[in-house]
Amino acid sequence: MADKIGYVGVSCAVLTLVSLLIRSGLEMANVIPCGCGNITVCVAEPDCIPLTFELSVENRLWIDLLNTLIIAISVIVVAIPEGLPLAVTISLSYSSAQMQAENNLVRKLASSETMGGVTHICSDKTGTLTQNKMTVMAIFSSAFTKLCNNPADGGQLPKEFNDASNEVIVSDSGKSLWDFIVQSVMLNSSARIEKNDGSNPTETAKFITTGNVTEQGIFKFFMDVLGGKETNDVRANFPKEDILTTVPFTSSRKRAAVAVKTGEHVTIFCKGAPDMVLKTVTHCVDASGAKVEIGEDAGNGKTYKELLDENVKTFADNAYRTIITCFRTLEMAEFEALKEDNGGFVEDKDKDVLEEGLCALCIFGIQDPLREGIVESIKKCKTAGITVIMCTGDNIDTATAISRNAGIITQPEIDASEYSCMIGEKFREVVGGMNVVTEQRGKKTVEVERVGNQHKFDEVKKHLKVLGRCSPLDKKILVTGM
Repeated sequence: MADKIGYVGVSCAVLTLVSLLIRSGLEMANVIPCGCGNITVCVAEPDCIPLTFELSVENRLWIDLLNTLIIAISVIVVAIPEGLPLAVTISLSYSSAQMQAENNLVRKLASSETMGGVTHICSDKTGTLTQNKMTVMAIFSSAFTKLCNNPADGGQLPKEFNDASNEVIVSDSGKSLWDFIVQSVMLNSSARIEKNDGSNPTETAKFITTGNVTEQGIFKFFMDVLGGKETNDVRANFPKEDILTTVPFTSSRKRAAVAVKTGEHVTIFCKGAPDMVLKTVTHCVDASGAKVEIGEDAGNGKTYKELLDENVKTFADNAYRTIITCFRTLEMAEFEALKEDNGGFVEDKDKDVLEEGLCALCIFGIQDPLREGIVESIKKCKTAGITVIMCTGDNIDTATAISRNAGIITQPEIDASEYSCMIGEKFREVVGGMNVVTEQRGKKTVEVERVGNQHKFDEVKKHLKVLGRCSPLDKKILVTGM
């Protein structure tokens, strides 16, 4: 574009030079009057000195030729720099339009130019690298355990687990393991089941799920057996006044809990990331439905705790997101005493005491497939010298497995450095967190945020490819250090 504008400027300069030379030639041939500046309306100037080839400073011919040359050069000098901003604007607009056609909205034109100098891409996982479509592909409980590697087997999993878990009655609850798990999830979720209004032509079922996508995956697992209405009725028919308190999910806690009244007792249901929830799990429901300590032998030479950890690891290594659901039963008087001793449960942090001494029910392994074309896109980034860093709230094993599948990292790279795959907590500790420092900018003193140890950050950056269990602060530290 800039070359074309240059060519147009030179062409105009040449035309200007030729036209002025023609005018001088016509005057010397007496075709137009002396001093005529406009050949369409030509009037002779008074006291005009005729053009001649006389070598004299006073000869108007040489002065006119000099002015003609100056005008031509001025056109060239003006055209190129004046046209450059236009060329840049048109080029950036074209780039933005091309990016928008590929579903990349550019708010500022200059951003498309900045993208040309990208060295690192820090990408979230869920919905960015993956399809954001959750499907339960594995489940572990003392009564039934199975891991599926293809959709056909995964489609049979809900019925198989239902058949096995309906045979187990959870002690002190009067409910089957299946019903108890369904209740524990439905009463402790923010996702919803709604009637299909037909607004989405790809959804043909009578009932659809909305809200948190991880919970949607578990809801669909139940719906494959019970149906949409029956699954939703578990929550819809539960008395609202019997829901005593809730502890919402947060990115730092990685879990949610609810306390409900069940007869003369209070049952606390807790659901979340195993590495966060298992810290307070002390018991497990065994194959007979009895509540046993997780340190006890499960009958195969391993303790229940070892089985829980082993299956979490196995599911994560298959790139499945893991969710554990647990419960705890209290006497009403015990619940009220805990409430009184902890500020009436006014603050969410006061409710942490409810999540102590939990009993594990089951672990879900949830698959979120990679988006089509992600592997090829990662290859193109590597060819262009761009490093892709995946930042996710998933545990490090799941994050690493998905990164390998996407081509973000290879096993040799994992083995080469301790910084290739890190959890957010360790990352913050190594780079020194985020500090606020005072800087002098001209006459102003401003406060800016800086990574605590930039030298160490630069060392980590050379190897970092996967950041698991990362918080919004970890992501901010990462881009600030960049």
